[in-house]
Amino acid sequence: MLNVTKKLQTYTNAVHSPTHTKITTVETRLQKLKNKIKKNHEKLKKKHKRSPDGERTPFSRVKL
Repeated sequence: MLNVTKKLQTYTNAVHSPTHTKITTVETRLQKLKNKIKKNHEKLKKKHKRSPDGERTPFSRVKL
């Protein structure tokens, strides 16, 4: 019985290991993308802060 258990465990590892590796890779890439999106969002928030007169600074109107 112990031999059968070992064979089943070996089979399970052989089948699931590549899948687990792919899932881990996707999770890592997803986390990197989330971090990049968060960083870019913070940059945009700083870039588009409102000026004291209520206008957005990058697109503020020129006073004539």
